[in-house]
Amino acid sequence: MRHWLDQHRFLEVETPMMHYIPGGAAARPFATHHNALGIDLYLRVAPELYLKRLVVGGLERVYEINRNFRNEGVSTRHNPEFTMLELYEAYATYHEIMDLTEALIRSCAGTIDSYFSDRVNLLIRQAESLELGHYGFFDSKGIRDGETVLSLKKCIRRWIMREWIGQSTVDASGRLRKDDDFSWDAEGWIPDNLTHTRIMSSDAEAGNAVAELSSAFNDFCRQFQLTSEEDQAFVKEIFIEQLQQCRLRLRQVRPWDGRTIHLHGRFARRRMDQAVVDENPEISLEDCTDRGALARHCERLGIPVKPGYGWGRLLLEIFERTVEHTLIQPTFITDHPIEVSPLARASDTEPGFADRFELFINGKEIANGFSELNDAEDQAIRFQAQVEAKEGGDDEAMHYDADYIRALEVGLPPTGGLGVGIDRLVMLLTGVSSIRDVLLFPYMRPVA
Repeated sequence: MRHWLDQHRFLEVETPMMHYIPGGAAARPFATHHNALGIDLYLRVAPELYLKRLVVGGLERVYEINRNFRNEGVSTRHNPEFTMLELYEAYATYHEIMDLTEALIRSCAGTIDSYFSDRVNLLIRQAESLELGHYGFFDSKGIRDGETVLSLKKCIRRWIMREWIGQSTVDASGRLRKDDDFSWDAEGWIPDNLTHTRIMSSDAEAGNAVAELSSAFNDFCRQFQLTSEEDQAFVKEIFIEQLQQCRLRLRQVRPWDGRTIHLHGRFARRRMDQAVVDENPEISLEDCTDRGALARHCERLGIPVKPGYGWGRLLLEIFERTVEHTLIQPTFITDHPIEVSPLARASDTEPGFADRFELFINGKEIANGFSELNDAEDQAIRFQAQVEAKEGGDDEAMHYDADYIRALEVGLPPTGGLGVGIDRLVMLLTGVSSIRDVLLFPYMRPVA
């Protein structure tokens, strides 16, 4: 991730972890006290307001990979202390930040998988260079890289069973046909050993895998009497072609919670209000900005409605209850209500909505970004609304940060910002279900 950002001319910086005023995210902070200065401080909930001060100061592309602390619940998706990437790019819109997010995540997935993709490349090179024998082209030594051997026995068997045995693949003279279409669904063909991170490292396992691999091809060639170099070369050509397809698919498919996540192609982009209507046919798009209609629907769903909630907060509550868990494939949810986006720029075309997105994969929020609000007067009004919400009982509402307002008065250029939860991204890349599995020391209740 650092390498990708450095290549794209972002500058890594460090900002304070103890803040005079907690800000940059809607979260309850941890409080502490500085004895020498005699002041209360708060552990960082987000570095956003400091990073944007740097953009004001002339650093047009900055990022920080940092530790954040939020005094909230613990679950399979939440830990009070977590790692996060935040970046800001001057003169970028939230549309461009969405494009950046896609490229960054694909780059991370590709880097993680390069180890396994390299072994597929090794298979291709070995298959291209092996001498053709009397039956098949794999000898007893197999395809080895040091102590590591890829197990292809599943894919070989699946290939033979689905594409060759039981089909009319030989002509009247008993020779292999060259004009049949041997294409098939790559996703069904690629074995778990290649789409996930399983590699056979034991010499015994490797030897067994190679023996079965060689035996499977020899049996296949023997069954169809493929003794000529022409026929065996044709088999070899098809196998190499499928290995190449497998190499391409490695970087595009991730298993997670029993689901297959596709990172290839453009990520879906859906407006929040439209996504809510799609999953809640009882309401219309017009109802999405009608507090009364949304409050009635919240009652039907059993969602508590507080007096201070406007239509924007109610729309978010309905989205989190009915839509979020359905977003399995990578999806950007755009155009969030301003009420729940106090630091995002207001839309020029949609009153009440902000130029903001969140990226969801497998029902989990992975990233959050927006075109930054750079109007000091508008930001002051929104901070004041957050203060009123806090006084009304919202513990996660933001404080009024007068120093940040002064920074905006100096001048923040049009800027796009992004925050990515590193722990959840690692969950995606490793295919694990709980955030505890990617943390060395997750927070849990101590033994009494």
